[in-house]
Amino acid sequence: MEKVVDLYLVSDSSGETVTAVARSVCVRFEGLDVREKIWPLVNSKKRLDDLMRSASKNKNSIILYTVFNIDLEQHLLDMCKNYNIRCISAIGHIMDFISTITGSMRISSGIPGIQHKAIYEKAIESISFSISHDDGKLAHECDNADIVLLGVSRTSKSPTSAYLAQKGYKVANIPIIQGITVNLEKITNPLIVGFTISPYILMHIRSSRGGMKLAYASYSDIRTIKSEIVDAEKLFMEKEIPTVDVSLKAIEEIAAEVLKLYFNKIRKR
Repeated sequence: MEKVVDLYLVSDSSGETVTAVARSVCVRFEGLDVREKIWPLVNSKKRLDDLMRSASKNKNSIILYTVFNIDLEQHLLDMCKNYNIRCISAIGHIMDFISTITGSMRISSGIPGIQHKAIYEKAIESISFSISHDDGKLAHECDNADIVLLGVSRTSKSPTSAYLAQKGYKVANIPIIQGITVNLEKITNPLIVGFTISPYILMHIRSSRGGMKLAYASYSDIRTIKSEIVDAEKLFMEKEIPTVDVSLKAIEEIAAEVLKLYFNKIRKR
């Protein structure tokens, strides 16, 4: 009979980092029986005492943590030693390694979550940028973006922009419409990515948009769609724009391919 592991995910902030680390690790174990117990905002010794009382009920408890306050972290480690509970920092080894090779000292703060402040502010700025530059809006400002997405209607440009914005990237997206020239001459700084898709998959997607179909009779016509995609791919080829095929892909998959292209460009620079 397999052991049931109580995995306590402890943080003096939101717990997003430690939760992401834990889940990315656990999926690599087949048949692992884990009961996930998330403890965010553990910012006092009293909360740590409550945590210990809960974790000590199962001898297979493991505590994975991101606690920025050094005093609280030490108290946590002391308590785990007293209760004989396995305890590990989700990012401690990385910080120790960086400290060793750079000589930089880790800072301590009594303000829980301060380490996320810059990331949070960047995400808010990126989300605001992507909303204001969605579907070709403010196209003259697109050179301020990190990434510009191009594609015909319904190729997942907007949801991909929103997803990447939450990760802190400024993303604009511009629709490719037959008969309308897309001016890319002034977009020199961002990575430009073209989205392409199977014509029949796009036909199915567009056919489900009843209101749009009524407004534009040929919107879901396969001949029109094929023509649109051919024109878009000609543009990508002429401008040497890297492409991502979004056919039957989740937004996370599409975003991952875009980021791969983005970091390739950064490395070349």
